[in-house]
Amino acid sequence: MKVVVLDEADAELTAAADWYEQEREGLGGDLLSEADRVLNAIAASPTTWPLVAGSKIVRRFLFTRFP
Repeated sequence: MKVVVLDEADAELTAAADWYEQEREGLGGDLLSEADRVLNAIAASPTTWPLVAGSKIVRRFLFTRFP
């Protein structure tokens, strides 16, 4: 399955990675690696995660390390 990341979401992820990197060197890269892992997991098994309340198509996958 192809996973589509909206430009706004990509910009938010980049901003979050920059913030984490300022907090501790290497942490921003860890966030981006976790995001890559999550997107690959979603692509491999897109129906594994629960639907967002009120949606018939949007699912939620929470990162384990980053809030």
